[in-house]
Amino acid sequence: MIAPTEEPKLEDTTLKPKEKDTPQPATRTVPTLAGYTNLQKLKIEGFIEQQSVIILNDAGSTHNFLSSKVAAHLLL
Repeated sequence: MIAPTEEPKLEDTTLKPKEKDTPQPATRTVPTLAGYTNLQKLKIEGFIEQQSVIILNDAGSTHNFLSSKVAAHLLL
Protein backbone atom coordinates (compact mmCIF):
# COMPACT_ATOMS: atom_id res chain seq x y z
CA MET A 1 0.00 0.00 0.00
CA ILE A 2 1.24 3.48 -0.89
CA ALA A 3 0.98 6.02 1.91
CA PRO A 4 0.05 9.62 1.08
CA THR A 5 2.79 12.20 1.53
CA GLU A 6 2.54 15.81 2.57
CA GLU A 7 3.23 18.48 -0.02
CA PRO A 8 6.26 20.60 0.89
CA LYS A 9 5.42 24.18 1.84
CA LEU A 10 6.58 26.64 -0.79
CA GLU A 11 8.31 29.82 0.28
CA ASP A 12 7.00 33.19 -0.83
CA THR A 13 9.45 34.22 -3.55
CA THR A 14 7.85 37.59 -4.27
CA LEU A 15 10.54 40.23 -4.75
CA LYS A 16 10.13 43.09 -2.34
CA PRO A 17 12.20 46.28 -2.65
CA LYS A 18 14.43 46.94 0.33
CA GLU A 19 14.07 50.68 -0.09
CA LYS A 20 12.25 53.12 -2.30
CA ASP A 21 13.52 52.96 -5.88
CA THR A 22 15.47 56.04 -6.86
CA PRO A 23 16.94 56.71 -10.29
CA GLN A 24 20.63 55.89 -10.50
CA PRO A 25 23.08 57.21 -13.08
CA ALA A 26 24.02 54.72 -15.77
CA THR A 27 27.35 53.05 -15.18
CA ARG A 28 27.43 51.13 -18.45
CA THR A 29 26.78 52.19 -22.01
CA VAL A 30 24.72 50.20 -24.50
CA PRO A 31 27.75 49.24 -26.62
CA THR A 32 29.55 48.04 -23.49
CA LEU A 33 26.56 45.93 -22.45
CA ALA A 34 26.41 44.47 -25.96
CA GLY A 35 30.08 43.53 -25.78
CA TYR A 36 31.18 46.21 -28.24
CA THR A 37 34.66 47.25 -27.12
CA ASN A 38 35.85 49.33 -30.09
CA LEU A 39 35.21 52.97 -29.14
CA GLN A 40 33.78 54.24 -32.40
CA LYS A 41 30.55 55.86 -33.47
CA LEU A 42 27.57 53.65 -34.25
CA LYS A 43 24.84 54.64 -36.72
CA ILE A 44 21.53 53.06 -35.74
CA GLU A 45 18.08 53.46 -37.26
CA GLY A 46 15.38 53.82 -34.62
CA PHE A 47 12.01 55.31 -33.82
CA ILE A 48 10.77 58.14 -31.61
CA GLU A 49 6.99 58.46 -31.37
CA GLN A 50 6.61 56.13 -34.41
CA GLN A 51 8.82 58.48 -36.46
CA SER A 52 11.91 56.99 -38.08
CA VAL A 53 15.14 58.64 -36.92
CA ILE A 54 18.85 57.98 -37.29
CA ILE A 55 20.68 57.68 -34.00
CA LEU A 56 24.40 58.41 -33.86
CA ASN A 57 25.89 56.73 -30.81
CA ASP A 58 29.41 57.59 -29.66
CA ALA A 59 30.48 54.53 -27.69
CA GLY A 60 32.75 56.62 -25.46
CA SER A 61 30.15 59.28 -24.67
CA THR A 62 28.40 59.65 -21.32
CA HIS A 63 25.61 62.03 -22.42
CA ASN A 64 22.80 61.98 -24.99
CA PHE A 65 21.76 64.77 -27.32
CA LEU A 66 18.74 65.34 -29.54
CA SER A 67 18.70 67.71 -32.49
CA SER A 68 16.48 70.73 -31.83
CA LYS A 69 15.02 70.30 -35.34
CA VAL A 70 14.02 66.71 -34.58
CA ALA A 71 12.55 67.74 -31.22
CA ALA A 72 10.51 70.52 -32.85
CA HIS A 73 9.32 68.19 -35.64
CA LEU A 74 8.19 65.57 -33.10
CA LEU A 75 6.70 68.23 -30.78
CA LEU A 76 8.94 67.14 -27.90
